[in-house]
Amino acid sequence: MKTLLFKPFERYSEQKLLITGITATIIGAFLTYILKCKFIGVLKLTFDDDTSFGQSVLDSTVIITCVTFFLFIAAKYIYKKTRLIDIFVTALVAYIPWYTLPVFNINNTLKTATDNVLKFSSPELASQMPLNNLIPLIAFGFFTLAVLVWFIALLYNGFKTAANAKGTKAMVVFGVALVLADITSRYLIFLLN
Repeated sequence: MKTLLFKPFERYSEQKLLITGITATIIGAFLTYILKCKFIGVLKLTFDDDTSFGQSVLDSTVIITCVTFFLFIAAKYIYKKTRLIDIFVTALVAYIPWYTLPVFNINNTLKTATDNVLKFSSPELASQMPLNNLIPLIAFGFFTLAVLVWFIALLYNGFKTAANAKGTKAMVVFGVALVLADITSRYLIFLLN
């Protein structure tokens, strides 16, 4: 089970992982669309009533492309024989956990809770905030942290396998690539909206 969740790159064929990743991306784009969510960067999800399925697919494509591009450059820096397809498959598969987050917004639960909390954001009103608005946000926060850890573990394990990476240098290069992918994807998604 641990291999399936954190190191699928060592167990499953590239072709199976590619098909799984593409299928998950399409399903994830559909979920973000119907549950009124929007990925506006590698590491950021927001709520948006005015999104379309096409926009959700475009956003996912931008994110996967940015992650692939920057991780590929990082991997080539570490190991010249790194193949682009290995990094692409890594990006696709590693992003799968993020597609579980929109489920928290069924019936606009998180958007409504967020809007209600914002109504009580001033210091004078903070003590009057109903706790039932905080519970879904706190649960979502903890789940998001778990998804973030899972995503980074999957992404790093795939990167490490594809680039034959070891040691601190690999971790630093990986971290820089991930930050650059996030910044670039946010900028490109902003431009394309």
